[in-house]
Amino acid sequence: MKLKVFNLQINKALTISMLAATVFLSACGESKEIQKSTNKDAYLAQGQSYLDAYQFKAAYRAANDAIKIDPDSIDGYLIIAKINQESGQPLESVKLLESFPGIKNIEYYFALLDAYQQSGKTVSAQSLIEQQTEILQSKPQRLQFVKAQQLLFSNNLQQAKIAFTESLKNPDYKIDSMLALAKIEALSDNHSSALTTLDEIIKLEPNNTEALFLKSMIYIKSEDLANAEKSLSETLAVLPTSDIFTSQRIQIIQSLANVLTQQGRSSEALIYTRILSEEFPGAESVSMQYTRALELFENQQFATAKELLLEILDNNPGHQKSATLLALIFYNEGNPESAEKYLADFIDPEISPIKLTELYMATQLQQNKAEEVLNLLKNIPEKSRNVDTWVLYANAAIQQKEFATAKMAIDKAKLLAPQSIRLALTESFYYNSLPEPQAEKALALIYVVLSSHPENNTLQMLYLRQLLTFKKFTEADKYVTNLKSMYSDNTDTQLIVANYYIYQNKSVEARKIIEKILALENNHLQALYSLVKINQIEKNWLATLDNYKQIISYYPTEITPYTGIVNSLIEQQKDPLKAANYLPKNHEASLLALTLANLTLQQNKLDLATGYAEEAGNELPQKYQTSLNKLTVRLNLLKASKAFAENDYSKAKEILITTLKQEPENITLLSLLTDIEIRLAQYIEAEKTTDNIAKISPKSSLATRLHAGIFVAQEKPQQAINLLTAYWQKTKDEQLAEQLYLLLGNNNSEKAAVFLSEWQQAFPKSLAAIRYQAINLQNNGNKEQALQVYDAQLKQAPNDVVSLNNAAWLYFEQGNPIAISLAEKAYKLMPDNAAILDTYGWILYKNGERQQGKQLIEKAIRLSPDEPEIKSHLLEINNQ
Repeated sequence: MKLKVFNLQINKALTISMLAATVFLSACGESKEIQKSTNKDAYLAQGQSYLDAYQFKAAYRAANDAIKIDPDSIDGYLIIAKINQESGQPLESVKLLESFPGIKNIEYYFALLDAYQQSGKTVSAQSLIEQQTEILQSKPQRLQFVKAQQLLFSNNLQQAKIAFTESLKNPDYKIDSMLALAKIEALSDNHSSALTTLDEIIKLEPNNTEALFLKSMIYIKSEDLANAEKSLSETLAVLPTSDIFTSQRIQIIQSLANVLTQQGRSSEALIYTRILSEEFPGAESVSMQYTRALELFENQQFATAKELLLEILDNNPGHQKSATLLALIFYNEGNPESAEKYLADFIDPEISPIKLTELYMATQLQQNKAEEVLNLLKNIPEKSRNVDTWVLYANAAIQQKEFATAKMAIDKAKLLAPQSIRLALTESFYYNSLPEPQAEKALALIYVVLSSHPENNTLQMLYLRQLLTFKKFTEADKYVTNLKSMYSDNTDTQLIVANYYIYQNKSVEARKIIEKILALENNHLQALYSLVKINQIEKNWLATLDNYKQIISYYPTEITPYTGIVNSLIEQQKDPLKAANYLPKNHEASLLALTLANLTLQQNKLDLATGYAEEAGNELPQKYQTSLNKLTVRLNLLKASKAFAENDYSKAKEILITTLKQEPENITLLSLLTDIEIRLAQYIEAEKTTDNIAKISPKSSLATRLHAGIFVAQEKPQQAINLLTAYWQKTKDEQLAEQLYLLLGNNNSEKAAVFLSEWQQAFPKSLAAIRYQAINLQNNGNKEQALQVYDAQLKQAPNDVVSLNNAAWLYFEQGNPIAISLAEKAYKLMPDNAAILDTYGWILYKNGERQQGKQLIEKAIRLSPDEPEIKSHLLEINNQ
């Protein structure tokens, strides 16, 4: 072994000296490619040399320089991955190696396996072993050891013990296998056996820090503090000197401080804690801040806790505990978007605590991101899943219509908790959501669970709803009567009864129950809302207004009653913008402003909406900030669209770029931005935007359609056709069919006709394809057939303006008076379309309505001054 090491050192020295000479000679005329290669090799040699000497910073710099020269070479990545492992960041190694763009070799796969195992990602590790077995088998002994490690990391201790005992036979893995066997004995509480094995390792390798440290951990667990201190001191003494604090050094120092403290030697312990404080300044302060935030959270002082957590994260963006606690506050406030934002960087379903992963998945389900939830759940080790995890899995699968997966998850949950109410609700949801719903099964299931939990309000409500689904009104009446008498003191059950009476239009009975509840608890929110519902049914808008005013007086930061007051004023034909006059003194002005911003935005009063949105930003409760952000995005989109329609592309682009800082992955904003960049002939920018859209939404054809639009604008129609044709042949995506058909029609009508036939074959009920079939028939003089197709189309889509307009024209040519009503309907649906104005105006003119007809055609010519047919009609009118 010594000879091999000696030879290796000589070879390294020779390599470095040869590289130095090569670099010198390259200045005298070697090709750039050779110079690039040798520079890279020099950096790699330096990096490995620094790594061997535990000079991690220098090793990182050298490896990074090598990657810059050749980003597709794996060696620099392997050095940095090793540095990450040594500094206790195996997940960073995972991210780095997974992002590697070049050709992957066996060393890459073994490094990735090590990173997976060290970070606890055993599912990923096992998957990699199975997928790359053929490559990994070229080093069978190394693979054998890795498989043994996989068993250990997966907590299969007995099998791991057998596997490592087998690995002992290989001299290259003897020490590592002994160490693993010692860990297994320690985990099995066989401390004496573990210590014996560790002493054997230390005899063979006195400076083996892993063995020394494990030995000290066993002493700590055995409460043998004197030997623990001795062993930790020995470990620290032989630990190689490095230019960073490795994770092992930190663990040793922390353990020494704890052992000394437990022995009552606090002053000595302080020496070690100071070492860490000096190395990581600010860490203690962050810890104290977080402890304070946690106390505030536990005392339900959420607003103050939130401020403190945001302060921590501003200065320490990677502080996971603060991000997690902040996410929990946002989730409890009903703000899943913000909760997801703070959890996203820390959640890895393989290794995150299961409850934290469940919280993250719940935020995604609330945002209808069921597909992402399913993908996350697949990576949670099955042994870690509890009934709540399986229920989440089932709900996500149901939303994605993966019913076999949902049934499997429900069955797994039943094995763990057959009486779970949450599971019963999910199973009911499953039966009701099937392509052929099995509502009877859902009803029977709820009945069984309700029998065990008759007082559960959620089950009471669900059972009642299922009865009403089957129109079993007699049974429902009996059940409600039973609830009313049996649970007369249960407010929530009485509210269910009251709401059932409201549903049955029995307002008098409902009002009695609600007033009884309010007599006992005058600020009961759900009872107050039920009273609102009764007054709304009775169209008593004045009383409704008073109800909402009362709710605001009790709950000034509840936004629903502000919307209610505005709607009540509208029903009374009063000015909703003067809603402040009807509010209690303690109302929240920012919530009224947000409500009015939404109203004026719906009314397309953009200037007013802007003013109210700005006003809402003043002291708006945090839980509504997301609503304001969404409103601002919608408002800016409308402003940009208006500027676009007015051909003010620079202004539209400026608005969109500002808005995209809020929502950088908003497809609607990006799509409009692409259209604007095309109009501005900024084709490179447009391509970048479409590439971004493709990354955000890889399953959508939108990016392809926009890219085709870029080609058309560049007068490259054939490239656009080729792009769309390739996508169509691969996916048969109807969203791009119309664009492709129109492009083909501009270039080759025969090819367009062939494609139209293919389109109709793929989508026989496509309204767009049928419409183009009718247009083709009309253009080719087959007017009767075209009219039949238009009539059939209008039965399916009575508001299809193209079919209305074209059918009106054909009926006009036949002298059929139905033409006027069809043309009028098209005009009402699209009053600013030149072709529709021309059709309706000409038909009116020819039917004696000359003045109105002329006005419409004059408007059409203003919209399309170069359209020959409109010009012809106006000329004829003016010559009369």
